Amino acid sequence: MTLLRCFYEGLIKTLQVQFNINETKLTYVLETVNLRAKFMTPIKKLFGTKYREIILSVTLFVIVDSGILGLNFYITTQLDHDAHAIGIANRQKALSEEILKALYAVHLDVKTPDANYMKTIDSLEAPFKQFDETLDSMIYGGDLIGSGQQGDNLFSQKNYLEINKRELLKLEELWKSQRLLLMPIVHAYFNDYTRSDIEERTQKAIDYSKNNQTEMSSLLSALSSNIETTTRNKVQTIRKIQAAGIVLAVLNFIVILFHFIRKLSRSDKAAAVSYTHLTLPTSDLV
Repeated sequence: MTLLRCFYEGLIKTLQVQFNINETKLTYVLETVNLRAKFMTPIKKLFGTKYREIILSVTLFVIVDSGILGLNFYITTQLDHDAHAIGIANRQKALSEEILKALYAVHLDVKTPDANYMKTIDSLEAPFKQFDETLDSMIYGGDLIGSGQQGDNLFSQKNYLEINKRELLKLEELWKSQRLLLMPIVHAYFNDYTRSDIEERTQKAIDYSKNNQTEMSSLLSALSSNIETTTRNKVQTIRKIQAAGIVLAVLNFIVILFHFIRKLSRSDKAAAVSYTHLTLPTSDLV
């Protein structure tokens, strides 16, 4: 006891000197350790009983089952996010096509004297803004804000950027040039452009979009494919975890059953011996 006390006193002094721990903090730590020790005492007594094997087996079963359920919940949550991300990537592809169609409509209305081309430009503004904000969020993270975005914070996580980094950087490069051509058209009302100015700018934007639409669509499709590949890997992982969990649960059940039967067998033998001793005549026992 004296040696143990000296050891603890030396340890306390070392902690105070090396880590600059004051007496208040040290007292709190020691009280916490003491409480944990008091909490662990009944558990140690429980595991020290004759039913130790059964208690350990049941505890292991609960831990394994809880772990598998926790992993299932986590991975299924990730799968929901992946499905949502695939939906957004497909929406981006549809928006890029919608932007090109709106450009054709603006170009046609500008060439038609009686047509209200400013109203048609409004139909171009919505997909333009949504595509621009979503792509920006996919590359740089952050919430999806603006019309139709509903404050979606899916891309606050950087994992989608990591698996689509090459495609997103190439998309950013293509979109920057297209965006520069589209911005003056979208904001034509504020720039006081004439019909001929808008006609010229829409023609340039159409030419650029047509030349790069195939590549942009291919890159947007690749975004969906990459996320789908990640999703399939997660599904395979969860299946392996479930299979391992089933095997462990079965093995653990067999162990519990074995221990239970062994305990019953010992109890039966002890009962049989007691019964034999009780039924034998006194002379036979002597």
